[in-house]
Amino acid sequence: MYKAVFTLTLLTATVTACTQTSAPDEVTQLKVACTEEAKQCPDGSFVGRSGPHCEFICPPLSSN
Repeated sequence: MYKAVFTLTLLTATVTACTQTSAPDEVTQLKVACTEEAKQCPDGSFVGRSGPHCEFICPPLSSN
């Protein structure tokens, strides 16, 4: 009886230790999937959504 209880306790401790996950030291970055849309910028170029907020980022207008 003692051997069965000891084995069950050891098995439970092993399974618990193997399934524990520790928090990573660094902040986890979430991957973002943006929709595939295009926007025409004032300079005539087209850009897609990008960045963590899926924004359209047009290049700055050159002052020539």
